[in-house]
Amino acid sequence: MKKSAGRSAKPPAADATGDVPAHALVGVVMEIFHMRLMQPAVEQCLNKVVYTKDTDTTKLLREIDATAEKAVTAVSGNAAISRVLLLTVTGLVQSVRCRRLSLFEAEEDLKKACFLLTCGHPTA
Repeated sequence: MKKSAGRSAKPPAADATGDVPAHALVGVVMEIFHMRLMQPAVEQCLNKVVYTKDTDTTKLLREIDATAEKAVTAVSGNAAISRVLLLTVTGLVQSVRCRRLSLFEAEEDLKKACFLLTCGHPTA
C-alpha cells in the first residue's frame, strides 16, 4: 500500500524506479511561481537589481535563488532539473505579466514541464 506524502516536512522520496512523483514537484514549483507572480516586490527585486558585490540586496537575491533551488532539488533530486524549472518559472512569470499567456495557461505549461522532466511524458 502506497502512503500519501500529505503535509509531511520530509520531502517525498523517489519510487523504486528512481522517478520523483511529478505532483510533488508541481506543488513546490507552483508555489515558487505564484510567489514570484503574486508578490510583485519579490519579482521586481529579482528583475530590476543587478548583482553587485557586497550589497544587502544582492545577498538577499542570492539567498532567494538558492532557497528556491534547494527546495526544488530536495523534491526532484536533480540540480539540473531544478535549474531548468526555475528558468521556466521566470519565463512564465514574464509571459503572464506581458499578457502573452493567461495565468491558467502558464500553470498548465508549468505542470507539463514538471511531468516531462520527471516522467519523460505528460499524463494529461
